[in-house]
Amino acid sequence: MSYITRSLPRSLILGCLLLSLGTAARAQPLDSYARLGLSATPDAYVPELTIQPGETFVLYVIAVGPQYGPLPFDVAEANWAVYAACCGLQAEIVDIQYADGMTHTGQPLGGVKSELPVCYEGDMITLAAITFRFFRDTPSTYLMVAGASGPLYDCAGEIHLLMDLAVDVTVPGSVAPDSKQSLGSVKAGYR
Repeated sequence: MSYITRSLPRSLILGCLLLSLGTAARAQPLDSYARLGLSATPDAYVPELTIQPGETFVLYVIAVGPQYGPLPFDVAEANWAVYAACCGLQAEIVDIQYADGMTHTGQPLGGVKSELPVCYEGDMITLAAITFRFFRDTPSTYLMVAGASGPLYDCAGEIHLLMDLAVDVTVPGSVAPDSKQSLGSVKAGYR
């Protein structure tokens, strides 16, 4: 089992993002990049999912074209990873189902190389289905993120840079005390 338990300071994340995208962003608008990351469904980018406390949930690693449309290139190899989200999120990877017909090397938290023996041409590609479980059941919305850990290669060997995709996973419920819950137990959920 793998765990997502650490987070980086927001300033470090923002600084790295600005440095890595600074030159590319000036040359090309951000909405013109294809994207790779998590989705609540395997066949289109869906950025939101609601689950019940304690429930496992599946998110899909997909690649889509600019503005979530069709991919403008074919795919021979994709390098991707699941990132630890900010603000103390703790999640466990319970299961991973990699897409058939590909060779997958690595682990989601360290980086996976997904290679296709036959060139893939399609509107989007699903690379894996990952089952997660949160350690905490506190009602809130949690950001789950995955993205490219390296370039995506098309069948001609050309390199493509991709933006990340994220999903907001909401655990509904009330954080106000009721007749069964003391104020102290509600406060303890935030520690």
